[in-house]
Amino acid sequence: MDERVNCFSILSTMPCVILKTQTTGIDKTAEVVEISVIDLHGNVLLDKLVRPHSPINMIAQRVHGISNDMVSDCPTLSEVWPELLAVIKDKLVIIYNAEYHLRMLIQSCEFAGIVIPERFGAISFFCARIEYQNFNPSDQRLSLFRACCAEKLPFTKNNRALNDCYLTLFLIQAVLRKTHSLRMKIE
Repeated sequence: MDERVNCFSILSTMPCVILKTQTTGIDKTAEVVEISVIDLHGNVLLDKLVRPHSPINMIAQRVHGISNDMVSDCPTLSEVWPELLAVIKDKLVIIYNAEYHLRMLIQSCEFAGIVIPERFGAISFFCARIEYQNFNPSDQRLSLFRACCAEKLPFTKNNRALNDCYLTLFLIQAVLRKTHSLRMKIE
């Protein structure tokens, strides 16, 4: 139990942001089409649609609701990149399913010819999905929506990046409330 308490409670001891992307698909040619970042108070630091080099596939469009028309006049990742780096610089970046979203950011940077600084300039990355599963073990990889359901958190199934940032924040807050109450019982 103590490991679970310490894992999430470290988030309150350092500067953190929550990042989420939406993409053109999930394969090796997929690119970022939306990037959102909030702080742990829920303040929006970045919320941008991004024009990719390749079209958004129909399955991805059905998942997140972002169409090719919606991004046709948006800035490219190269144009949004400095703003993204500025909001994550020297922060612990929390991402639900960090492996996937970091892979999508790296792929997108490669397609755009963007040089990535070490750790994107962030202190480090924290995968909220892995840490949540350590806190609430399950036989399956829980999606963000399933984790929110498991914690009985109210949400709308709006699969946009900003909404997912808020869901991640609410999930972290729920876990911290539980670990605080667990800590009180232990003491």
